Amino acid sequence: MDQVTNIIANAVTHLIDNDFGLPIHVFSTSSNGSIILCRYEKSPAHTGLEIEVLYENFRDDVFLSPINFMFIGASGKTARMVIERVAGDGPLQYLS
Repeated sequence: MDQVTNIIANAVTHLIDNDFGLPIHVFSTSSNGSIILCRYEKSPAHTGLEIEVLYENFRDDVFLSPINFMFIGASGKTARMVIERVAGDGPLQYLS
């Protein structure tokens, strides 16, 4: 699992644990204008989460840092997260 995917998976798990309710919709946009909209919901067998990409538009086939995320749960709760690459080519860090 790449670093961004791992950060998102941890965030979604945290939101589920805090009663956001499923499905959770996630809108992401990067500094170069790339965007993606996904829906996270229980898998049909209830053994995990299923991710459906509802829309995507990538500029130059890449998401550039910083990447902003907005999470909207079925309960109506919302959350925002920003991840950014620190120190040029350093690792991505969760900022908020």
